[in-house]
Order: sequence, then structure tokens, then C-alpha cells
Amino acid sequence: MTRFVLLCIYAVFFVASAVPIIDYQNQEGGDIRLPEEEHLKPSTEQVYKWDEIRDDDGNYIIPFVMSKDFYDDEPAIIYDAMHEIEANTCIRFRNRSNEETFVDIINVEGKG
Repeated sequence: MTRFVLLCIYAVFFVASAVPIIDYQNQEGGDIRLPEEEHLKPSTEQVYKWDEIRDDDGNYIIPFVMSKDFYDDEPAIIYDAMHEIEANTCIRFRNRSNEETFVDIINVEGKG
């Protein structure tokens, strides 16, 4: 029995030492993992651009659909963020009518 306990203790320390320790206090960005440099570059491929639809003022229109699977306060938070983007950029969000490409805002664990 003593050997089993010692083996378990050894296994715990051996496995625990294999996991890198993250220093949240001193890493750049705090507890937020910053993306790789490559992911920060904008795409130049036409297929990934939202520049098909523009309004009369030259703003880019992004059609969207929002699912109903949100808690009561969550849509308001999302709409507030969209209004902030609109106030500071040339992007305008509009409810989708018949556009082929659109943003689908969903509330699914692990997506989005």
C-alpha cells in the first residue's frame, strides 16, 4: 500500500512538472493570449472582403442575422458593440433581407 501511495505521489509530481506554468502576472497582455503575428495581417483576397454593398455615403454594409438563442440582455450588448463600430468606422450593419453573404450571429458554445 505504501508503494502505491508513493507511486501516485510520484506520478502527480511527474505529470505536473510536464505542464508549463503560465505567469499571468508578468506576461504581456495579462491573461489574454495574443495572436500570432501572421493572424494580424488583413486578407487581400477578394473573397474575404465585405465590400459588395455600400450605402449612398460610401459606407460598407454588412448584412446580419441574429439567432434568438440569447439571454435577454445579450442582444442589447451586441447591438451596442455594433453601434460603437458604426460610430468609429465606415461599416454599417443592416438586417439581412435577401443577401447571399451575411454574418450569422449565433449563441453556440465553442463558436464565435
